[in-house]
Amino acid sequence: MKNTYRMLDEGLPFKVIRLRRKLVGRVCRHADGGFLGVIGRETVRAETEVEAFREVAARMLGFADYATLRDRNATILRRNAGRKAAARAAVDRILDGDFSAFEKLVDASTATDVVKEGRAAIFGRKR
Repeated sequence: MKNTYRMLDEGLPFKVIRLRRKLVGRVCRHADGGFLGVIGRETVRAETEVEAFREVAARMLGFADYATLRDRNATILRRNAGRKAAARAAVDRILDGDFSAFEKLVDASTATDVVKEGRAAIFGRKR
């Protein structure tokens, strides 16, 4: 399940941090002029509300700081984009009539009976 921390202004003297619908923390102004982000026993001090929220949420997700979380997310986005592009290319080849990649997928040596029957129905071959 996706962990989505959100900082919301609900008209209170502080902004609340929610995980899905549950209230899990807050971001409030500190006496020294900075901001505190608090989730459970995790507390972070920062110059702005957004920085405090990002840092405390990153720590709750198991990262040392927000920069590490951001770098990991960027890496995952690049990897997923590459996978989507490869999948689109394979589908485009199949739609153009080149079934070689699909035939490798349903190779007779590793295919189950259901796959063999499907392959026979699509390609007109016997099991």
